[in-house]
Formats: sequence, structure tokens, C-alpha cells
Amino acid sequence: MKYNLVIFAGGLGSRLENTEDRPKPLVDINGLTILSRIILSFHKTKVFGHYHILTCDQSDLFPRFLNKELPNIDFSIYAENKRSGRIGALKFFFESQDKIDSFFVCNGDTLFLNVNPNVLKEAIKKFSYKPIIFLAEADTSREDYKQIKINSDNKDLPYQNSGLFYISRRWFFDKLMENKNFSDIDDFLFDKKQPNLYSLLKTKILDGGTPARLSYIRGIIN
Repeated sequence: MKYNLVIFAGGLGSRLENTEDRPKPLVDINGLTILSRIILSFHKTKVFGHYHILTCDQSDLFPRFLNKELPNIDFSIYAENKRSGRIGALKFFFESQDKIDSFFVCNGDTLFLNVNPNVLKEAIKKFSYKPIIFLAEADTSREDYKQIKINSDNKDLPYQNSGLFYISRRWFFDKLMENKNFSDIDDFLFDKKQPNLYSLLKTKILDGGTPARLSYIRGIIN
């Protein structure tokens, strides 16, 4: 079975401080956009069959780059007329696509290195209703990541939110019904009162959200 991956790619890139001339997911990483590199890294796992890209500003640029960089990969672009945040983007996706009930979600500025397909497949076996949230090894050089502590051998080990998760249509709309002030999906993914399922990726992730991090990624990616 091949899975669907939904990618948030509508960010303004305000943290890039006007150092780039493209939307954040389309910034160049040594000849390929970061979005194409994200999709290619997941495509190597042979777990995914289709990529759904949620955009807003300058959405016309996306097919121009992706058709060239991903000629043999199936993807669709969903362009909102007005930015509505990640919650609004998912609602827009559900309204546009009524045949998909559950899927993976990731961010369009976070590159995953050497994703283990077995980790993804094993995690999905546990899925019933609550989301599965994938955690990566904590980047202790940063202070702005969301740290999650997992108890192992009576020790609280730090991990970080990778931005990758698996959800269902039913869970999403149930949460909307429960809380009309649903502002960010992370509010419920990391709700301590209703903990969800975690899976450890054991892989490195590279966040391209700032000029310094983009420079770092360009220095280590061929």
C-alpha cells in the first residue's frame, strides 16, 4: 500500500529576512528546491505514492519548479486564495479532496535525511484514531525547537518535534467540533490531557527556516 503525504508549503518565510527571492519551500539548495529534496527523501522509502502540496502566495511558481525537478513523481498542488494557517490549509485540502481519509503530514521547509521506511510502516500498524507523531533526535545546538521527553530505562531522553505526523479526517473534524478556537494543530497534537502516539525516527532533520540554517544545509547537501 502506498500512502499520501500532505506538505505545508504556504509559509511566508518571514524568518528568512528577505534573503531569498522565492517562497520558502522553493529556495534553492545546490540546484534543487528544498521542497523537491524533501519529496525525494520520502520517495526513496517507497512508502509514498502521491504528494499533496498546500500553497498560497506565488502558487504559480510551484509547478514550474516541481515539474522540472520531479518528472516521474505524482503530486498535486492546492492553492488557497488567502492564507489561513495550517488549520485552514488542512480544511481546504479536505474540501478539495474527499477520497482520502488518513495521511502523513510534514512541513515544506524541513529536510529529512535517511528516513527508515520500516519505522513509518510499523508506526502505522498502531494507528486507529489518535494521530501518530514522529520525533527526531534533539538538536541541542538550537533553543527554538519543541522538546519532547520520552522515558527510557527510567531516564527522560529529549527528542524534538520533526513536524511529521499521521492523522485522519475524522480526528481532525472531531477536534474542530470540540474546540472552536482551534488555532494551531500542534495545540492538539501535543495536548498533555489527551496524549497521542509517538514514534522515534532515529534520523536527522534539517530545518531551513532561517538564513543561518539554509546556509548550513547548503554546506552539507550535495
